[in-house]
Amino acid sequence: MEIAPWPIVPRQQVVRAFSPGHAPKSDSAYRTLKGHGWASDGVNFAVRSRGKLAGTLTLFSRLNLESVWLARVGDSKAAVRFAKAAKSLESSHAFKVLESNLSSLGVHDAEGVLNGNVPGGASSGLWKALRELAQETERQWSKLAAHSQFELVTGRVSEIHESFVVVHSEGSLSIAVPRWMAVAIRRDAPGSAMAVVTERLDQAGVMMEALPALEMEERPPVAFSPFGRPASPPLLSAGDEQRLKGRPAELKILVPVTIEA
Repeated sequence: MEIAPWPIVPRQQVVRAFSPGHAPKSDSAYRTLKGHGWASDGVNFAVRSRGKLAGTLTLFSRLNLESVWLARVGDSKAAVRFAKAAKSLESSHAFKVLESNLSSLGVHDAEGVLNGNVPGGASSGLWKALRELAQETERQWSKLAAHSQFELVTGRVSEIHESFVVVHSEGSLSIAVPRWMAVAIRRDAPGSAMAVVTERLDQAGVMMEALPALEMEERPPVAFSPFGRPASPPLLSAGDEQRLKGRPAELKILVPVTIEA
């Protein structure tokens, strides 16, 4: 498992997953989900800055998304199973370690992490906590029965076009995603890790949602080699993006000069 969906989500994303395309009142919609056992409690934690309370945030396990998706299509029993698994994760050691790492960030940076964006220069401890929780989330997800009309694809952005990006999965599956969706979750750069959920509505209809994802292993930069990569497919990794950034080196042309004695 090289790429996994982001393991935490804000409450508004859980509510939106239950009523896509609408803007229901967050409190009333969430109470409905809670009343049916289709959503967990989430975890409230304090964010401090310079030793003082700067605000509070609420984290939810990503498994809540699966729960409300299933509830929306009428599979209440499976929805309850996912919600219970989400509640179990939210009381796990991995969740507490992540909460501890987030509490030391400012409110803005902590909210960014909650939405899939880690601030530049973040500690290795924060990345480790995210990856451990993502791994445990995937382990729990694999134990539960998946609904046949939902498909989750994780991969990297391999192509960028004017109106769409192409996400290429580890299983050599490519899927086109509207570029505005990639921009919304800040995954529109080459090599960005993204998860795409599709819901089959009928034989000619599908609903799609883009989610941020993360690399499960920290990879050291690799020196470029024209022979170190298969010819197809032409994937652009995060390392490629770094090599393409910045100012190019000054071009030098050596011209032979004849010196006569």
